[in-house]
Amino acid sequence: MFHLFRLPYCAYTVVLNQLEPYELMRLSLCSRSAHRMISAAPRRHGSLGVQVFGRVISIINNKGYLIGIDYSENHPAHVTMINGVAVDPHSLKAYCKNEEDAQKVVDYCTRMFKKEISDVNVFGGPMPSFLPDTIRACIINEELMWFPPEISRFRITSLLHVSSKPHEGFQFPGPLQMNILFVRKGTWLTRELLLSMNCCIVSALGTRLTVEDLKLFIKSWMTGGCGRLKYAVFSLLGLDLENFMEGIECENVSMDVVREYKMGINDPKIIHGGYDIRRHDGVIATIYNYCKKAPWLPFLEIVVWPDIDGDIESLYL
Repeated sequence: MFHLFRLPYCAYTVVLNQLEPYELMRLSLCSRSAHRMISAAPRRHGSLGVQVFGRVISIINNKGYLIGIDYSENHPAHVTMINGVAVDPHSLKAYCKNEEDAQKVVDYCTRMFKKEISDVNVFGGPMPSFLPDTIRACIINEELMWFPPEISRFRITSLLHVSSKPHEGFQFPGPLQMNILFVRKGTWLTRELLLSMNCCIVSALGTRLTVEDLKLFIKSWMTGGCGRLKYAVFSLLGLDLENFMEGIECENVSMDVVREYKMGINDPKIIHGGYDIRRHDGVIATIYNYCKKAPWLPFLEIVVWPDIDGDIESLYL
């Protein structure tokens, strides 16, 4: 293995870039020289993330597992030390006494891969304190009965996906200004958060928003609010679209008019009719029922023209 580092620089960097991230992690634990040379090589691997399942924490990237953090001092006999933290090079597990030790492991990964922690995937709380204040994406999974209130301390730039519900009385400080917002049990999504929102894609289900709240949101958009919006869907009990549009300046488009709205690799959305509204700068949006075959379903959908075909991938960066 160590004959690798006797190769010319260009040759061994090519070899290193063929290895999976977990293989690089394991190799780096062989010696300080190995770690130093791996850290010096250019990295082409994706972003770093943290997966949280209660006290079980894993450092991951887009290709999978890198190293686990175990809050225990009961480690195997044969370990490698990272700044005083015992690491099993076979299972790739770090045995940490506290959050300070966990931070040392995170620092080791970020230095080696030349990436900061940017993604958080939560299956169970609490959120570790070593996470940075600004992250790219945060996913709170449905398996989590209550989503951790610490989520409110993060500035999330790309994606917030929340499938679990908050404790009663939880208040998100806002504003919501990430690129993409997915909410499934959005009882915490208030009128104030809605009107201060500036997201590109919004899916807000299970909220307590009213007809009046969403009418205010649409009128706000028409005067320049939520200027980045391209697509939104809201659940709204008792929705009658014709009555909903009363008091909003719009054009009622015939159901015979069929339009396509493209959203990247997904099948295009087929829009039958709907109501066209115009922003103060001339941009057109269409409001329509989520499902033509079942117009009684309580979903309100908004698309802003032109569509986002080809641009949607950049929203996840």
